[in-house]
Amino acid sequence: MFSTDLDGFKSINDTLGHHAGDELLVQVAARMKHTIRQEEMISRIGGDEFIVVLTSPAEEMAKRGRLVGERIISTINKPYSLNGQHASISCSIGGAFWVASNSKKIEETIKLADEALYTAKKKGKNQVHFAKD
Repeated sequence: MFSTDLDGFKSINDTLGHHAGDELLVQVAARMKHTIRQEEMISRIGGDEFIVVLTSPAEEMAKRGRLVGERIISTINKPYSLNGQHASISCSIGGAFWVASNSKKIEETIKLADEALYTAKKKGKNQVHFAKD
């Protein structure tokens, strides 16, 4: 599971307007959707934050999580066209693993992913950081 946050989103809203910011969110969600499998999910949880839920066998989670996280960052970093103007942003990602058979509650995993996200931001943004659980 990933908790993602766009780096520099506020400046897009401030310089190009809220309509451009809204369009950017639509484009970001579409790009992110192309980085995951059809049975997986992306959901905007507020502002410029998204949750990404991946489905992988336990033995593949770490490798696939890293791969998908890097793919999301790469696709988000490409330039955007907003109302005829070009804009660029990046994103920070916090990852945490949850296994359905595990006793850990999903809420705990969401909290770990969110904490990992803020660690990624503190370490310089535009990167993936995984929680140590």
